[in-house]
Amino acid sequence: MKVVEFIKKYEITPVLAAGFLDHLRRVPEEDVKEEILRNVYQEFSGINLDK
Repeated sequence: MKVVEFIKKYEITPVLAAGFLDHLRRVPEEDVKEEILRNVYQEFSGINLDK
């Protein structure tokens, strides 16, 4: 899944998305496993997307 698709899928706000991209240190168009994106997002934001 591309990072930008993940951000759109979970409707992450622009401010959180910017911080998430900086924390992730990946190109927005790069393909990354969704599980990795979910784990990194939870680590970064403290928000569990499973709920």
